[in-house]
Amino acid sequence: MGAAERGARSAFGEQLSELKILASIYVLVRLYLLGLDAYAANHSFGGNLTGPLLSWDAWHYLAISKVGYPLTPPHVGGVLSFSNAAFEPAFPAMIRLVTVLGVPSISAGLVVSVLGGAGATYFVWRIASGISSPVVARDAAILFMVLPGQAVAWGLLYSEGLGIALAAACLYFFARERYIAAGILGALATLTSPMALCLEVPMAWAFLIGLWRRRRSRAWIAVLLTPLGFLSYAAFLSLRYHDTLYWWHLQRQAWGASFDFGASLIGLLHHWTTIAYQGPAYLEWGAVLCVLGLLAAMWRAKLPVYLSLYGIAVLLLLVGTNSLGFKPRLLVWAFPLVIAVSKSLARPWRYAVIGASALAIAPLFIAYTTMGNSVSQP
Repeated sequence: MGAAERGARSAFGEQLSELKILASIYVLVRLYLLGLDAYAANHSFGGNLTGPLLSWDAWHYLAISKVGYPLTPPHVGGVLSFSNAAFEPAFPAMIRLVTVLGVPSISAGLVVSVLGGAGATYFVWRIASGISSPVVARDAAILFMVLPGQAVAWGLLYSEGLGIALAAACLYFFARERYIAAGILGALATLTSPMALCLEVPMAWAFLIGLWRRRRSRAWIAVLLTPLGFLSYAAFLSLRYHDTLYWWHLQRQAWGASFDFGASLIGLLHHWTTIAYQGPAYLEWGAVLCVLGLLAAMWRAKLPVYLSLYGIAVLLLLVGTNSLGFKPRLLVWAFPLVIAVSKSLARPWRYAVIGASALAIAPLFIAYTTMGNSVSQP
């Protein structure tokens, strides 16, 4: 056996060992979330274990997996009202696919969520492994698993488990110039959540840099493919409801959502006790401080430009859209900044951040599933 072959086997063995550690921690996190679900069920849902899982928007995804989208758009008082049509189809389609195997719909949702979360963790780890040491990459994946936002992203049947896995896989393959794979994964991500449209920013940057340097690049393939998931769904709604801009009209009329360049968030921060779509002002202040810390870590870690651009695009979308804000669930989409935190901190500080983050999961889950509008929409 040559030295190169021995080195390859050794590296594979080390990676396998890291994967076993991460898989064990992932299983513990998911079991912990199920335990919190049982607590919330007994506290606020009469012992019904499915109650917390289907809190807030989660029931929309399950309804879509069962009956699809309404034939006519619901109206109240002459304007569009809340509708399943506001939620992209990839996650409920996967739930429906699993139910074909005879799995009950709620269990199918859990299967998709668990597999999606595992995939997201794997690709966050692979991305981190490419730009840092094995220890830093492992710690980045662990921090990703215990982010407070996972209380909702994984604790409820939300689409983040699947969507972030697709987004992370897209960035992983894009960095390796496998643009067709990246584009397909990006399209599936935007078919899961419009948050994934932020993938366009680093892709467009790479394409434009290639043009500037007069270097032939096929990055345009990923640039064109990625938004097709979202655009195809918007086109489907336009045809179904005879309204070219139906998706945007629904968001604005039913949810009051618009891009206001941060005006509503800035206005909210002036009033400590006010609760808006972004959440209570005092929680948003805490989130703002966390975001500033993430940006400082990104600067210090010197992440590759494509990761930094994607993370910044997510933060700008959260700031600029009046119905989003720095909600913990949505901050999980900025997962490259988690890698930056792990890369920029010494080991004792990394473990302190991981521990503090893990401790925040339980109160956040319990608050969102038992306190309702006193915490605002997750």
